Amino acid sequence: MVEESEKFLCPFITAYDSGFFTEKNTGLGNVLFKLASIYAICKKTNRKLSNYHLKKFCIKLKTLYNLNHGDTIFRNFLKDDISSLPPNISFFEKSIYDESIIMKIKMSEDKCISINSYLGYPLYFSEYREDILSMFSIPEDILNSLIQTYPDILNPSSTPVSLHMRLNQSSVPIDDTTLIIYYQKSISYIQSIIKNPKFFVFSDDIAKAKDIINQLIEEPIFINNTYDYIDLYLISLCHHHITSASTFSWWGAYLSIDSNKIIIYPRYFNAHSSLKIIPEEQWHREYYLNNAIAM
Repeated sequence: MVEESEKFLCPFITAYDSGFFTEKNTGLGNVLFKLASIYAICKKTNRKLSNYHLKKFCIKLKTLYNLNHGDTIFRNFLKDDISSLPPNISFFEKSIYDESIIMKIKMSEDKCISINSYLGYPLYFSEYREDILSMFSIPEDILNSLIQTYPDILNPSSTPVSLHMRLNQSSVPIDDTTLIIYYQKSISYIQSIIKNPKFFVFSDDIAKAKDIINQLIEEPIFINNTYDYIDLYLISLCHHHITSASTFSWWGAYLSIDSNKIIIYPRYFNAHSSLKIIPEEQWHREYYLNNAIAM
């Protein structure tokens, strides 16, 4: 029941109409950024989050590919049925952190504002980390299943390290030589400071990932799940992370609760550098929140 005095923010799910949308690429990383940012902005502007567009997105995932995002990774955003309220269309087209959005929303009299922007910047929600971890937590039944299927994730004789490779449809095209050098240096760094690392390899092209990684690591574990949220959950259970130029990879590392985790990311990954919007060092500092190593 929506009360007359209540106001809402409705995240438009950009992945819904994406030309890259497939069963293997649901745009999950971008959607998580949108939901986390809108959750935080709701807190700051005394509004509630409308799941009008999110519900439509989950129906599309279920209808086309029988994917259960609505019952898993998005479940905590769908507990309250606030999907019947159509938004008043108001667009804020900013691709970086823009504090003025919060003031504009506070001043707006619109009952329900639809935000059509990626909001892909952690400064929007950095002060709500514990809330975000809870909202995207692993359901207990899935956690138990993962532990049974991948016992090495909790094996005390080794340390689980996630290694993610975005090899198809990357927003940051990179040649194979640079790619291999990045992973070679990152793996060597982990091996130099972590005792008995066990590498769990995730990729949107697992065959190509095997060709590359089998030359660099002995006995890696290649993960080839149907559901991207299962990969995300597994990455978050690892202690340390070698990430790719990918928001999905960023989220896997962010959701890890290990306070001593090492996050390595490719120095060439700056989603905004080509736009000359944010200086390189500022972007690296703010996007990874001083908790990562550029390699």
